[in-house]
Amino acid sequence: MSATVNEAAVLADTINSLQEPYRRHAIEWLENCAQCSFSDLAEDMDLFLRALPPVVRESFVGYTQRLMDEAMRYFSLRN
Repeated sequence: MSATVNEAAVLADTINSLQEPYRRHAIEWLENCAQCSFSDLAEDMDLFLRALPPVVRESFVGYTQRLMDEAMRYFSLRN
């Protein structure tokens, strides 16, 4: 399993743990970043991350994870 698959799976799990409508908002934000639709969150996230240069990918994954974690703490959004 590649690093991007692991990163994509962790981000997808984090986003899928959000309550609606916050889950959908997070997906819409990611779709805006990726400039494409995500029909399968983990798979599409993996494809998006693979297309990024390693330094950009590392920064994006770290920022996104921190953003989702902070949102969950602030809004108590976990299911």
